[in-house]
Amino acid sequence: CTANVCTVPGCSGEWSDATAQSGAKLSHGGGIVVDAGGSVHGAWSGGGSYAKKPVGGTWSVEATGGGAWNGAFALDPSGGTHVSYFDSGSNLVWVSSRAAGSTSWTQTIVGSPGAGQYQDTTSIVAEAQGGLHVRYLSQGALKYAYRAAGASSFATEVAANTGYASGSTAHACNSLAVDAQGGVHIVYFAAHDSVWYAYRAPGGGWSTQSLDDDASLVGAPPYLALDAQGGVHAVYLGAISRQLRHAYKPAGGSWSKRTLVTKVEQLFSPALAVSDFGTVHVTYQHEGTLNYLQAPPTGTSLDFYNVLASGLKISEVARVAVDQAGGVHVLYERDNAV
Repeated sequence: CTANVCTVPGCSGEWSDATAQSGAKLSHGGGIVVDAGGSVHGAWSGGGSYAKKPVGGTWSVEATGGGAWNGAFALDPSGGTHVSYFDSGSNLVWVSSRAAGSTSWTQTIVGSPGAGQYQDTTSIVAEAQGGLHVRYLSQGALKYAYRAAGASSFATEVAANTGYASGSTAHACNSLAVDAQGGVHIVYFAAHDSVWYAYRAPGGGWSTQSLDDDASLVGAPPYLALDAQGGVHAVYLGAISRQLRHAYKPAGGSWSKRTLVTKVEQLFSPALAVSDFGTVHVTYQHEGTLNYLQAPPTGTSLDFYNVLASGLKISEVARVAVDQAGGVHVLYERDNAV
């Protein structure tokens, strides 16, 4: 599903809808990215499928050679594609990569989180220098892994202790971002019902901070994105309040929180993208509908709101991306198709 929704408040275009692949699953994880030329790239079925749609063209889909649970997707500056995922057969986190111009995928082990971690998300980011950053959970430890461009293996370290063993973040989401200076940002669950923020400055160690103690534990992990000015954004659902909330920290500033939607009946993970203009784009599920909203980075007003799809066979997760022209692209599962 793609749309041309302007980032100017009150300006909107018309949504269009297209099936990328039948018989596919987004609930096992995936992602969507729009490149500088406007081509749309996506991954789903736990990272087992990768697809591309050029401007004015149709979707082409191929197998990545990997994929199982809670896959995440990244596109590097050279055009290389990368998918992280948890394989429940080997109990390992992997990355499946295809270099730009290549037709083959290679698989690399990231870490060994142990049995049962298939319920927990992976996240992956490709930095401008070509390095890969991966986040995953391992028996209560929030793990961060990095592979420099040209390296053959990942180096891993503990970013934080989450206070639980597994099953916390079913339904994959993006909770990892890397800023232009190389700082690493993660939002995550801790102590079963709190949203926390972890940060590592370039060359430094990890620091953590509590963001909210009213957060949904199962099925609705927080989602993270950075804006062009270095601001950090997170969206999540309150377990008690049932509110859809947005937390924002400008570069060099402090965190603030606001409520975007006062009542959400389904505790499934929201998705988030932030445009170059700082506009916040969010998708979430409510009473059998997939919803989209657009809002400025701060304040209490919404610029735009849409119900995108409805019915009993809508996936519990969706993904959203914004292109350089301000167009909004949403990836979701409906009627056993993506």
